[in-house]
Amino acid sequence: MNLLIDAGNTHLKYSYEKAGKFHDIQRLQHDELSESYFNAHWKSVDQIIIASVAKASIVTQILQWSANLNIKVQQVHSEIQRFSVTVGYENVSQFGVDRWLALIGAAKIFPQQTCLIVDSGTATTVDLLTDKGKHIGGWIFPGLDLMTTSLSLNTANIGKTQALATQVNFENNTQGNVINGCVAATVGAIELAIKQVNQYEQTVDQFILTGGKADQLSGYFNGRAVVINELVFHGLSCYLNH
Repeated sequence: MNLLIDAGNTHLKYSYEKAGKFHDIQRLQHDELSESYFNAHWKSVDQIIIASVAKASIVTQILQWSANLNIKVQQVHSEIQRFSVTVGYENVSQFGVDRWLALIGAAKIFPQQTCLIVDSGTATTVDLLTDKGKHIGGWIFPGLDLMTTSLSLNTANIGKTQALATQVNFENNTQGNVINGCVAATVGAIELAIKQVNQYEQTVDQFILTGGKADQLSGYFNGRAVVINELVFHGLSCYLNH
């Protein structure tokens, strides 16, 4: 059994891969990770595939534990080209491995289709992958939680913001203004990205939402988006036995 790990900026997600399927996807805070947790949940795995944009100590903790038990570990890094996908960055070391794996996952699930991939985590990223597997480029902007938290911390008299609204409205209170404004900014940016694709003489075949806010954001796009929460795991699975 294989353990696939996606270590993000604020959370770690993992899944057990068996016979090409993902099982028991878990999401943890970084401070929940410990040797006792690893022993309780991961001790029986055959190998670990890990991708991380987290601080280095998170990966080091996992590597040290797995080395003590002689569990094979492969850490994935962004590459210029692999699995029919070519990255558009001039300096691939600056291209986050989570975005790289999302591209690979999209190409795996939707071969020879143009995909617009929106990953809504700590940051929201937008990436365009053509039907030929070429990554054109993308955008990065603050995620919804980061937007609202930033306003709450840096603006007087806002206070703690409420949960995401089910639709964007003009509100008559400051907290409602903040959350609706942040949603409007995010949705508006994504809508602009969809229109931007035309400049590259492409048509979006698949509009993919992934990341922590994917399910909530999908409601703003009237069924146009497909939500694939395990997209990075699909990318990680391509590295098994390679």
